[in-house]
Amino acid sequence: LFRSTVLLAVNRSNTAIGVVQVVVGTDVAPRTYGVIYDALGFRIVDHPNALYTALTSINDRGEIAGFYRDAGTKNLVGFTYRNGKFFDLKAQIPQLVSLTGINNNGRVGGVQASYKSPFWAKGKQIDLLTTPTGVYGPQGLVPWVFINNQGDLAGSSSGTGFFLKSGAVSQIAVPGTQSTVVEDLNNRGQLALMGILPNGI
Repeated sequence: LFRSTVLLAVNRSNTAIGVVQVVVGTDVAPRTYGVIYDALGFRIVDHPNALYTALTSINDRGEIAGFYRDAGTKNLVGFTYRNGKFFDLKAQIPQLVSLTGINNNGRVGGVQASYKSPFWAKGKQIDLLTTPTGVYGPQGLVPWVFINNQGDLAGSSSGTGFFLKSGAVSQIAVPGTQSTVVEDLNNRGQLALMGILPNGI
């Protein structure tokens, strides 16, 4: 029984991914699962070790990024998902909080427990970007970092947006607002921003 569905990303093949609250099997209350929506309809995706699963980003090759809360440790663990299989990244990126972006090169963006923002190139290298304070997500979501096909990173920290391009970090703020939240990043390096006024509007 579906209770709510939030689609968070779509690729060029019109495959959308996100999260769904649903009662399945022996569940006594709604639980959060990942969901894929394509020409075949809705499919629920659940990591085998998860209290809940979230799918956050999909590239044009159909590779998906996401995270789950481990049923044993209660920690959040980032993963990629392709061809029906999960690949956890906790060995490559210790203390991972969330994995929220994947580009067409298979490079991912996410947030580490120390509130640094890693991106990972297929096991070759982890680069950490230090931000002024903790990274937070758009619209109250988990800490969120966007990544485009050029490997640029963007997110929100300390009331402003940050944008990493070619190793240089810029702060982004909407003029006349109290704080700025990055909502998306495209392959041209353009950002979608939300500015919050002092009265909260």
